[in-house]
Amino acid sequence: MTGYSTLDAYLGYTLPKLGATLQLGAFNILDSQNVQVYGGPGVGRLAYAGLLFELK
Repeated sequence: MTGYSTLDAYLGYTLPKLGATLQLGAFNILDSQNVQVYGGPGVGRLAYAGLLFELK
């Protein structure tokens, strides 16, 4: 069994006047190509951005 590691990051910024949170993040920032299952795809870098609204 072989181990692997990744570097992930997340940043959230609250916008109180809008009742929202801006989210930015990334998984596997260093883009280390890992295969989790024999014959499966490599796991590459993934980045995302989102806006989360709180409904009352």
